[in-house]
Amino acid sequence: MLVSEHHGKALLRAGGIAVPRGVVARTPEQAAAAAGELGGVVAIKAQIPAGKRGKAGGIIFAESGEAARRAGELLASSIAGFPVRTLLIEQRVEIARELYAAVMNDAATKSPLVLFSAEGGIDIEELNVSNPDAILRRVVDIRRGFTAADARLMLAGSTLEEGLRDAVADVLAKLYRQYRALDLELLEVNPLAIDRGGRAWALDCKLSVDDSARSRHPDFVAEAAGAFGPAGTELEQRGRELGLLYIELDGQVGVLANG
Repeated sequence: MLVSEHHGKALLRAGGIAVPRGVVARTPEQAAAAAGELGGVVAIKAQIPAGKRGKAGGIIFAESGEAARRAGELLASSIAGFPVRTLLIEQRVEIARELYAAVMNDAATKSPLVLFSAEGGIDIEELNVSNPDAILRRVVDIRRGFTAADARLMLAGSTLEEGLRDAVADVLAKLYRQYRALDLELLEVNPLAIDRGGRAWALDCKLSVDDSARSRHPDFVAEAAGAFGPAGTELEQRGRELGLLYIELDGQVGVLANG
């Protein structure tokens, strides 16, 4: 289950990771009120299940007085085929450095995998092809876990400045803790930003919960499910109600898969 950015950031905040102040808005009036509360220049971010929103115009910056108009334009648009129904109005963080961090399920090792790159804020997929050595990887033994000390050893192989490593190691350890506690398949922060005071912020996050673990987190799932509208086709939704994984394809073909 893919979780919206604002729900994901609430979980990061609960795990002790710094995220910008933000308010959810679904109308231009709500956006204006949120911008007035936050003050100054705000980020207006479309809450859609698609990546690279910034390049597609899904993230814009505006003075509080312009927030209603710009939010209205965004709410009237579609991005990557998804109509924009919800916005996150967020305080702007003055960025000194952009990094990349993630924890995910690794099929090759059948273990959690922690990723870090000092080259964040870019297309990480392209970086993985053009310069794979720029992405550090640490396979985690789930019996042992992953601590800030482990993260510090991992960062020793990076180009990150020595003075920033403790702050980033702390974030990486907390990301792994939330990944395990919430039964996640993926927890990605891009960019993980360093402000001018050296503090680390999760400016964006992508968070996906293992569907098989939804029953373990009923309160969170009830709140976050449906954030992007109904998930799947009518038949796929019916399959979930029956405890089945059904994937509907074009024509008269479908896949029924239960391990």
